[in-house]
Amino acid sequence: MALWLALVFVLVLWLQEGIWRTVQARTAERLLTIEKILEQQDPSSGMQFYSNWQANRPGTAGLIKEYLLNAMRPTVAYPYVILLAIEIAAAIFGII
Repeated sequence: MALWLALVFVLVLWLQEGIWRTVQARTAERLLTIEKILEQQDPSSGMQFYSNWQANRPGTAGLIKEYLLNAMRPTVAYPYVILLAIEIAAAIFGII
């Protein structure tokens, strides 16, 4: 039981980090667009930050896909894969 609880806990944290990294990636994309617009001296559309994202927001399935893809990035996944391996090894060898 403790193993399943630990596995679920790690998976939830992993998914949450994937969601956070998705938000960060969207922010970076929009900031680069804003910088490009400001370089071109076009003040009419440079500062629409969240309204631009909301206008192009994918549906629920698209959001989930984006979250999972970001969760699978090596920089996000590596600590969680290691934690899952440690938990499984601990269960196999009877430590948990």
